[in-house]
Amino acid sequence: MKMALRRLVFLAAAFAAMPALAEDAVSVCSVDYQPYTKSDLGVGIWAELANAAFKVAGTTVNWEVLPSARCNEMARGGRMLAAFNSVKTFENDKGVIVIEAPPMFNIDMVAFYDTRKVPKGLEFETVKELSKYKVGLLQGTGSIAVFTGAGVPFETVVSIESLVKMLDAGRLDVIVLGDLVGLYNFKKYVPASADAFKYKSVYSSPVDLGFSTKFPGYEAYFAKYQEGMKLIKKDGTYLSIFAKYYGGSSKINRNSLASDLK
Repeated sequence: MKMALRRLVFLAAAFAAMPALAEDAVSVCSVDYQPYTKSDLGVGIWAELANAAFKVAGTTVNWEVLPSARCNEMARGGRMLAAFNSVKTFENDKGVIVIEAPPMFNIDMVAFYDTRKVPKGLEFETVKELSKYKVGLLQGTGSIAVFTGAGVPFETVVSIESLVKMLDAGRLDVIVLGDLVGLYNFKKYVPASADAFKYKSVYSSPVDLGFSTKFPGYEAYFAKYQEGMKLIKKDGTYLSIFAKYYGGSSKINRNSLASDLK
């Protein structure tokens, strides 16, 4: 009996000394939207937040970069655990896609302007009041519907590079982009004058992982993600990731934070 007990103690100690088993791994998808899902700073702020939340719950994430429509349809069909997109994208998918509350992130759509030409800043409180400026929007984005609905004239441009360079050249007074998209691309395309561009919020759009209810065992993964997100908000990881992409904690745009951290 004593021999058997000693053997059990020995085995328990041996198992405790063994390296941990490989973490569970799941696949999620998103579009390639720099610097939200990819950046020279890392895998992107969205991906880092999601990865951190899953990691503390013992799960690793494999990100697949796919066209938006394909990514979302794979989630809806249960072929992908989750798709990263605007919460509004999934508002008609009740029962098929579930999203945590509050959503993990807000894309703050902002009006960038050149302080060399508008030193006192932009004067507006509503989208409609931007009609006094020459506005440029990226073709195919949700901002087009927002500005059309407000009756504000605008010029559409096919690439972010063109938008940035047109603002830098004074051909536009304002361009509307996600705050980090603009900050990233000013440094990329007009580095010498990047610091001259400031922004003012126009509207925000919540984004997060939409989990497929058709994916086997999605409930457990969704619960892990929710619990992990709470933990990284509590231990400071969440804000440290924001600070990394905004260039310091003092530069974080509070409009972009989850509502429970604003």
